[in-house]
Amino acid sequence: MHPIFFAVGSFFIGTYGVLLAIALVAGITLAIWRARKVGLSGDHIMDIAFWGVIAGFVGGRITYILLDLVNGPRQFLVEPWSMIFAREGFVFLGGLLAAVAVCAHIVRRRKLNPWLVSDIVMTSLVLGHAIGRVGCFMAGCCYGKVADPKGLLGFLAVQFPAATRMGGVVYPGLAYEEHLKYGLITAAATRSLPVWPTQLFESAGNLAIFVVLMLLWRKRRFNGQILVAYVILYAVLRFCIEFLRGDVERGFLGPFSTSQWICLAGFVFALAILPYLRRTQNLDRQTVLERQQRTHVKKQHAKREP
Repeated sequence: MHPIFFAVGSFFIGTYGVLLAIALVAGITLAIWRARKVGLSGDHIMDIAFWGVIAGFVGGRITYILLDLVNGPRQFLVEPWSMIFAREGFVFLGGLLAAVAVCAHIVRRRKLNPWLVSDIVMTSLVLGHAIGRVGCFMAGCCYGKVADPKGLLGFLAVQFPAATRMGGVVYPGLAYEEHLKYGLITAAATRSLPVWPTQLFESAGNLAIFVVLMLLWRKRRFNGQILVAYVILYAVLRFCIEFLRGDVERGFLGPFSTSQWICLAGFVFALAILPYLRRTQNLDRQTVLERQQRTHVKKQHAKREP
């Protein structure tokens, strides 16, 4: 846990914010490069990214506040402005849904193919998400359940400190505070109990999805194929990781967390839309063959080079 990247007195720059900035730059750069490959202007991607990021932040914060109101502790009713302008407190899936809605509106106004744009953006999104989850680990949020260090894969468990101090800033350990709140540790403890590093698990899973999507792009047969693959793969990844999450105040509806219900809905949506995309967004076969031929020629040329 290293939540404070730089601090001078009471002013500090969070490590999460730094990694989030890196994620945005990496994702937007990749999206612009890919868009130009298929004949789209990078300006379109910049506009979509700009408004998508804003919508993502707002949607993620609103979802976080709604979960606080529905599931408690209803801190928003006591300190509304502190929650609205806090540096932490976002729900990724809530932000994703808001970003998708805003970006869809922009794409429609620009008369772009929404399924092609989604294919371009999804690979960038999963790359940025992988980097961003490392920021979650550094901040100590989105932590996992208590793990047995002596059990299966117990060597992967981590302990978060009670707080991190740098300059005049004291950043609390969220896992430590929750374990203290529920009586799992005493005030004499300096660290939380060992927990699963679910942030790193999800980061690794997102990197694996990123590799799959990069490979799939070369054999894409219809617009929207990358989108469907991402939704299915990430829904499975997130649904499973949620069982290891330990931050109990993130919200539950019945047997599953809010995020798991969203994952189930996304999974069903992806499977339902797949036949439609295959029928209506199928790429011209000649274009596919030409692209494969260009790839083959490039490989043969690379082999001849000394």
